[in-house]
Amino acid sequence: RRGTEKTYILDIAMLLMIPWLLGSMVIDLLAMIGAAQFSLLILISAVLCCAASFGAAYAAVGLMRYLAVRIGFHCFAYYSWGAGFVCLILYLMI
Repeated sequence: RRGTEKTYILDIAMLLMIPWLLGSMVIDLLAMIGAAQFSLLILISAVLCCAASFGAAYAAVGLMRYLAVRIGFHCFAYYSWGAGFVCLILYLMI
């Protein structure tokens, strides 16, 4: 509404996500290396898990870019409100 392109906003969101994911990965890896039961297999599985989460996040941003250009953010806004409401109900139930 203020003249900013939707794809530019999603690109900035991706750029802001990258340092957070990399920092989280480094902190987790350092915690695993300092653990008492450290093995190379656990390290390899953790690195693969981090790579998979980064790939999934990158794919999700790509999908959001496609949907933002095609239909806008209306459906995502309704989804966010619905997911938040479901989480609130589940929180109150537990």
